[in-house]
Amino acid sequence: MSETIHSCPNCGQSIENNMEMLKFEATAELTKRTNRRRQAWVALFAMIGVVFSVIFAVPNDRIHLLKDIIELFFIVAAGIVATYHGASAWIARK
Repeated sequence: MSETIHSCPNCGQSIENNMEMLKFEATAELTKRTNRRRQAWVALFAMIGVVFSVIFAVPNDRIHLLKDIIELFFIVAAGIVATYHGASAWIARK
């Protein structure tokens, strides 16, 4: 059984055998999924925080000034959450 030497695509370190390569790839995939999940949760909590801050902290005369920015924020945050859930469902289906 010959040992093949691969290099990590991200950091360039040498990986000596196939088991280490599989372990590295599995760890990288798990880290990627965890970070995506955290990003979706942060976006969701930020949307909730914006709603509560608009309701309780922003005076009524300033809400119309922030309307365009808040709408754009909600579109982007909802896109992040929807992309995460769509990708999770697609991966689970495979």
